[in-house]
Amino acid sequence: NAWGVVDVDGNADLARMADLIPADLAPAAEARGNVVIHGHLARDDIRDITPDLTLSVTTDHLNVAARTPTSRDMSGVIVHPLPAWHLAGLDFVLTAEVDGDTGLIEISTQIHDTKGPLARLDASTAHFPYADVFHATGRLATSLRTTPFDAHLVIPERGLGSLPQILKQHFVTGKVQADVTASGTLLVPTVNMTAAIRHANFSGTGLSTPLDVDVTAHYDGARGNASIHARSADHVLLGIEAQADASIAQFLDAGGDMASGPAAWKASVRAHLAGFPMGSIAALDDRLVAGRVSGDVSLVDLHENAQANVALVVDALSVGSVAYKSASIQLKADGRVLDAAVHIDQTDGFVDTKAHGMASWGAALLPALDRTQPLTLALSAKNFRIAALQPFVAGTLDELDGRLDADTHVELDPVGHKALLSGTLALSRGTMEAAAGGGEFHDIAASVRLAPDGTVTLEKLTAKGLTGQLEATGAARLDGTTLQSARAIIVIPSRSPIPLSTSETEVGNVDGRVEISELTSEDGKAMDVKVEIGRASCRERV
Repeated sequence: NAWGVVDVDGNADLARMADLIPADLAPAAEARGNVVIHGHLARDDIRDITPDLTLSVTTDHLNVAARTPTSRDMSGVIVHPLPAWHLAGLDFVLTAEVDGDTGLIEISTQIHDTKGPLARLDASTAHFPYADVFHATGRLATSLRTTPFDAHLVIPERGLGSLPQILKQHFVTGKVQADVTASGTLLVPTVNMTAAIRHANFSGTGLSTPLDVDVTAHYDGARGNASIHARSADHVLLGIEAQADASIAQFLDAGGDMASGPAAWKASVRAHLAGFPMGSIAALDDRLVAGRVSGDVSLVDLHENAQANVALVVDALSVGSVAYKSASIQLKADGRVLDAAVHIDQTDGFVDTKAHGMASWGAALLPALDRTQPLTLALSAKNFRIAALQPFVAGTLDELDGRLDADTHVELDPVGHKALLSGTLALSRGTMEAAAGGGEFHDIAASVRLAPDGTVTLEKLTAKGLTGQLEATGAARLDGTTLQSARAIIVIPSRSPIPLSTSETEVGNVDGRVEISELTSEDGKAMDVKVEIGRASCRERV
């Protein structure tokens, strides 16, 4: 019920203002920079529901860090943790205007740093629900859903390496630009987006093929589509097309939940690859995995009657310094059957793995295995270099290599809680080094036999350390998928002790004979483990 005129002109030095506030009451751990405010607000009388407003806020050398609680360590020293966020190197210009006659609202926000503009957002609405603001605030949130608006976001081309520290990342390099427009209402918006990254490198190393990536997207409030295309010169290496049917209005309702609520939606994604460089993916490049991928991937009708198909071929596959001829990946999930196969060829060997089971999918986000049907797994290999497995065990093993020969078959029966095993596994010329220490082993040779009655036999294992060697034999008995008993004997000859190390520091040599046995109770709730040391010695290294 107030009217009149208010004019504001302010210039705030945040550092000087922070000095006036006790440290334990300060909203930020650090606040520096200048904030300049100019504002004018006028309302003619109590009947005026379209006040006249102009406002501008400008920052200069803004530097604000979040406040974080301090603590004391075991010695009583006060510890100041790093702030959750630190806004530095960015400045803002905000302008807002409300036409007192027409009620038109126009807002503009600019973000820039010392090198130039970073983004600009302009928004406007000609039919803001002023009456709700003054007379029915409880209805305002509902009215805003049907208030028409226009918005335009522009991100000018900018090198990702030149961004302020708070915006920097180490996954993508190149130059980025984007343009987004939105109009309509919150219930029925129309959104269009175009974005591009030029000379993109997704590994961050600068060694992989630079790509030009274009992204487009459109949404009309009920249906959306998006496309991503990655090119190298004039060759399209990756094309992704996605569609989704989803009314945003239902997600604004209280019960809308994309994961499991009543909201009705479905989505499909299709991707085609034509020699896409695996080294462009940071997670693979970090593990020294390279090669060129071609093929198709599709996920159709997710959240309705989902189906997935994967058919990929990798040429010139390499892991570290180990080269393979090619690899193929096949996956099919049609809501009834789940089939997967991976095949890797090398010049003098191969590996082939297959899995088959029954799985339902439907409207779930992920397929679910049928617990009433068996799951079969098969592994076949001849003279295959297992260095290809290194990326999958990188956190456990620093080094893994050797030659694998295998012909195994596993059938898991969930109804009878049984596992039927058969076949053999043989490793030769193996090398292994644990990430947690313990030394390197080489010339590893092992032979394992699987029997249908659930017996797994380690017929012999030999391995050499840097200056010693060990031998091991063992056997285990499975009842279905439950371990019933196991026994292993490890022998380290006194003439060839194994170096013992921790944290990359050698502490001595160890030799002797150790026998380990395990027996599971009949109810499966307890395990009796025994370790018998027939003879052993550990000589400290000086």
